[in-house]
Amino acid sequence: MFNLYGRHIEANNTKKSGRDALISHARWLQQNYQELKVGRRHLCFSNNSEYIKDVMEWIRMATARDVEELDTDFSIPDNDRRYPECFKSYAELPPYVYMLRNSLHALRLSGCKFRPALFGKFGALRKLSIERVEFDPESLQLKKVNIMNFRGHKNEVCFLKYLLNKSSRLEELSITIASDMSDGEDLGSCISAAQQLQRCEKASPNVQILIR
Repeated sequence: MFNLYGRHIEANNTKKSGRDALISHARWLQQNYQELKVGRRHLCFSNNSEYIKDVMEWIRMATARDVEELDTDFSIPDNDRRYPECFKSYAELPPYVYMLRNSLHALRLSGCKFRPALFGKFGALRKLSIERVEFDPESLQLKKVNIMNFRGHKNEVCFLKYLLNKSSRLEELSITIASDMSDGEDLGSCISAAQQLQRCEKASPNVQILIR
């Protein structure tokens, strides 16, 4: 397990020195890490634009070692309105994460962009949590996922409908829609679509759709 916390609120000189020391140590650890496997990688790093290359490299290191649990939290605590960046996602889940077809069992994304159309590649995913991401009706209803059906043909299905389908191996699904990150009309559409999918007879995982 590898945890890295680097919150960026009100960083005075002392805090900045401490954060810089943390980054230096994390870089050293990455360069000298000898284990062949990373079971769990937790990155908690708000406003990471300054260290985006490091963040992507830490994720790459974990995926190269077939990480089983990936937790990426790039949000700013409490959506502090003094910081406009708290409503933006500086980092996006890199393409090589979607190559973890057989190893990735748990994925949490907070304040991290992602590509719904590639989620069909996660063949072993059991737990999925999506938080502090700007959702819109298209994200919930129209995003398409290419998946292979049992006959080997590709089908295009709604992103969330795919996640809730019995063919998915998901056991837990949690989606948080932040009301202060969407306008009223879009938020209403999101809630409606999510609730309809939650009631779907084919829904197999323990689904939680939260509005805050």
